[in-house]
Amino acid sequence: RIHYAVAAGFDHPVFHSQSKFNLVFANILARPLVALAGKMLAHTKPGGYMILSGLLTRQEKMVLLAYRIRGAKLVHRVRRGDWSALVLQKPYCGR
Repeated sequence: RIHYAVAAGFDHPVFHSQSKFNLVFANILARPLVALAGKMLAHTKPGGYMILSGLLTRQEKMVLLAYRIRGAKLVHRVRRGDWSALVLQKPYCGR
């Protein structure tokens, strides 16, 4: 079964009723992705994935740093022209 919600941020009621998800997808610009890194990981289950898109290839390092310092691991990267999408995994233990 798949349950999904479309939300403009983590203030949406779904994030209050169900605290952690196997997959969180965000198609927004790089700076908001950086600003939401803590909340993104807080709402992702251990071992779960985050797909981050909407960032320019030259902004990858900035976004990756914000997630790596919180323990996320890069598992895949897709580049199309100047645009990138990153697939990250939250660790099973630790942070």
